[in-house]
Amino acid sequence: MFLLETFVVILISTASATPLGNNYAGGSNNLQTRIVGGSVVNISSYPYQVQILNKNEHICGGSILSKLFILSAAHCMNDVSTVTNLVVRVGSTSRKQGGKLFSVAKLYSHSKFDIDTYDYDIGILKLAQSLGDSGGPLVLNGVQIGIVSWGYECGKAESPGVYTKVTQFLDFINSTIKSG
Repeated sequence: MFLLETFVVILISTASATPLGNNYAGGSNNLQTRIVGGSVVNISSYPYQVQILNKNEHICGGSILSKLFILSAAHCMNDVSTVTNLVVRVGSTSRKQGGKLFSVAKLYSHSKFDIDTYDYDIGILKLAQSLGDSGGPLVLNGVQIGIVSWGYECGKAESPGVYTKVTQFLDFINSTIKSG
């Protein structure tokens, strides 16, 4: 049974999302190069979206909380052996190049996160240096309301996705930022 902290979203129409893939100038519209069900967009339309890499391999998306903190899912950090392997790419439409890379100084997963059920699937990355003014987030009317958590048949546009409800974790987010 799922807790109230997560909710299911079924997207009927095409979603607009930052592609985490190849440059689209002359490129293919292959689903492997963008967010499932997403459309080709420029990062300037979604400047809060970031890419999280472990040993230079994409592991998850995230979103900018502040100049030093990134919001993502706790399951993204579950298999990370050391923060020295993590970087966050900010300000790039491409998954392989562009933007700026920032080292991660510390990981914070919710203390009640359960890898078997994905309950409390929320985590925060503290960067080693400030972003300046530069997730995957679920955004409604310009406000982040969710964090991609999991889904049935993950990666299929026709399948529902489960998102962590950000408002349920404002205390966790605020206390982590204040203590970090």
